[in-house]
Amino acid sequence: MPNKSHYPVIVIGAGPAGTSAAYTLAKEGKKVLIIDKATFPREKLCGGLLTGRSKRVFLQVFNKGWNDAIEHTTDGAEIYEGTRLLNKVYGHCEFHQSKRLHFDDYLLKRCEALGVEMLLGDGLLELDLQEQKIRMKSGALLTYDYLIGADGVNSVVAKTIFGESFNKKDIGFALEVEIPKGQQKWVRETPSLHFDVVNWGYGWIFPKSQSDTFGLAGLHRLNPDMKERFQAFHQQVYGKPFDGKIKGHYIPFGTYRKKATDGKNVLLTGDAAGLVDPITGEGIAFALESGNLAGLAVVQSMESGRSAWHHYRPMYKELALDIEIGHQLARLLYPTRMNKLFRRILPKTEFLMRAHMDLMNEKMSYAQFRSYVFQRLFKYGWRLVKMYFSSTSSKIPSVGS
Repeated sequence: MPNKSHYPVIVIGAGPAGTSAAYTLAKEGKKVLIIDKATFPREKLCGGLLTGRSKRVFLQVFNKGWNDAIEHTTDGAEIYEGTRLLNKVYGHCEFHQSKRLHFDDYLLKRCEALGVEMLLGDGLLELDLQEQKIRMKSGALLTYDYLIGADGVNSVVAKTIFGESFNKKDIGFALEVEIPKGQQKWVRETPSLHFDVVNWGYGWIFPKSQSDTFGLAGLHRLNPDMKERFQAFHQQVYGKPFDGKIKGHYIPFGTYRKKATDGKNVLLTGDAAGLVDPITGEGIAFALESGNLAGLAVVQSMESGRSAWHHYRPMYKELALDIEIGHQLARLLYPTRMNKLFRRILPKTEFLMRAHMDLMNEKMSYAQFRSYVFQRLFKYGWRLVKMYFSSTSSKIPSVGS
């Protein structure tokens, strides 16, 4: 049970967004309570891929401990059509992997060491935004001045504000399993993405130290047969269907909240705000960053007397611009005909892979990445059109580097 009933700030959700917000506030000497229905460590469906952006924000918030939070680092990536290699890039930039079982627990322990109070293993029963009250299933009644919703894609905070946690027409869905090392014929040390296994999405195999994370994700409404697709993908890779429990989870890479607030002192972060890269579905970097910004906005609000949203809004708008650009590019990449064309181009060029790696590692902004992609498509557009409509020629012309 918490030490008291009223807290200046309550954070709902103890994932990367929630711990980032709480740690940011605690560093400024603010009293914070984190609430989560789970006890930690806990399993969490996630590929566990951590980009250069994730590392930068992690160190900005937590100052140190990056090597303790991750378990595997690679220097490249591979892209496949099913199991047919389309292209690979090694030695260009680093990618890191960690299981959320470990990563989230590590961040929570960092918060606890800084004095953040915890209420774990207790579900939220009722949230009253007008009275600023939270009633827990245990019977605990809590009040707050500021509330940060970091409670994931099924956010109770978002549902209380907007009437629903997410838009069912735009939501993504993922299926995932952990496969122990040595129990499969697929042996890679670099993360791989696999197209043509699901509509408006992709499959992945991300290596960890003791296991590989195997999964696929796509827009839910376009994949009513997601489990069958998962088993077909597993059959392609490992020669047999998966025999065991398959975890499923919604991913908000089809939408995001334009206004992540009640308009005053309730802020949404991470998946609760739909802040997930629309191209890859990667959300840890955006969770860490939005949590940090929400924490800073609350600190500024306490000092200025203006609402937390007043301070969060310009920072959130800049963050959401990356998501909006990502949506534009996803609409270019994922429709069936365009994705088919993309898979024909990819074996003959590395520029798209390298540019996207630069994007994820902040060597290139989303705006710069968009400009670069459109410049390349315009420059080689006639070749791409010819390639697309040619059904007899097997030779794919080069589109530069």
